[in-house]
Amino acid sequence: MKNLLPLLLILPFLGLSQTTSSVNADGNLIVNGAPFFPLGYYAESFIGLEENRSNAQLLAEAGFNLLFTDHDFMDAAENAQFMDECADYGIYNMIGFYDAIDFSFIESLSGKPSLLTWCIADDAQRWTGEEVQTRETQVLAVDNTHVTSGSEWYGFDDLEVLAGRLAGMDMTGLQFYPVVTNSDGIINAYDRFKTFTELSAEQQNVPFGIIQTYRWSDSSEDARFPFPSEVRAMAYTALIAGVKGLMFYTLRDYDESEVTTINTTYPEVWNETVQIAQNVLDSLATPILLGTPQYLADATGHPDVKATTWTYEGSTYLLVVNLNQVASAAINLD
Repeated sequence: MKNLLPLLLILPFLGLSQTTSSVNADGNLIVNGAPFFPLGYYAESFIGLEENRSNAQLLAEAGFNLLFTDHDFMDAAENAQFMDECADYGIYNMIGFYDAIDFSFIESLSGKPSLLTWCIADDAQRWTGEEVQTRETQVLAVDNTHVTSGSEWYGFDDLEVLAGRLAGMDMTGLQFYPVVTNSDGIINAYDRFKTFTELSAEQQNVPFGIIQTYRWSDSSEDARFPFPSEVRAMAYTALIAGVKGLMFYTLRDYDESEVTTINTTYPEVWNETVQIAQNVLDSLATPILLGTPQYLADATGHPDVKATTWTYEGSTYLLVVNLNQVASAAINLD
C-alpha cells in the first residue's frame, strides 16, 4: 500500500513558504497538492502561548497532525510565533473565530506554513445557512488559499437548514458527545454520522468526526469521561460512516481548577486516541481517501454492528464496529 499520508505528515512544511488547502472533486481535503487526512485535537486554551506551545509539542510527539485553537487567547505576535513553532513540530493549525471574525488577523497570518483552515463557524447551529455563507464569503475575500471550516452539534434535525450551513464551509466536523452517565447514546453514532456524511457530500463539504474525550461535569453529579472502548467505538464508527478526518474534544480538561490535559487527567483515554491516530494514519487513511468504499449496511445481520470495506490498489480493508454491548454478529462479505 502506498503510504502517502504519513509521508505528508513527516515532511509537511519543508521548503514551503505557504501552505494551500482546498477540496477536490472526490470530496477530499487537499493540502499542498496531495490528499490529507486531518487528525488531531481541539484545545480550549485560556492561558496563551506557553500552554498552546506545550499542547502542540504533546500532539506532535504522539503522532497527531492538527491542533485547533481560538484566535483570541493570544495576540497577533504570539499567534505568529506559535504558528511558526507548529510548523517546526509538524502540526497544522485550525484557527477559530467563535463570534466576530478578525479580518486583519487573517490577513497578517494567512501566509504561515502551518495554517490549514480558518474555523469560521464553530457550533454552526447558532447561525442560519445564509449567515454562515456570508462569513465564508468575507473570509475568502481576504484569504482564498485556505479552506474554511466549522462544526455542527449531533442533535441536528432539519436537514435543509443543515445543508445551508454546510454550503458555507469547506470542511465541517460533527460533534458527537453522547456520554454523560452511560453510553446509551453511542448506539446512534452510525445513523448520525452517515446522514451527516451523505449531506456533506451533496454540499461538496469534507466531513470529519469530533469525538468526545471529556466529562459533562455540569450535567450531572455522576457524569463521567467516556471509557477508552467508547472513544474507540465512536471514532471507528465515524470512519465506517464516511468521515475523512477525526478530531477529539478536548485536549484540555477545562473543568479543573488547574491547567490539566487529558493525558494527565485520564491517560487511558489519551492513550486510546494516540493508538487510533497511529492505526488510522499508518493503515487506513490512504484507502479511505483514495480507495473505493462499500458500506455494508446489511452484511452483519444486526442493526448495531456496522462495517465498511475500502478497496485500494488490489487490497481490501475492512473496518467493523459493534455498538451493542450484548449482541454479536457474523459478517457476510460475499
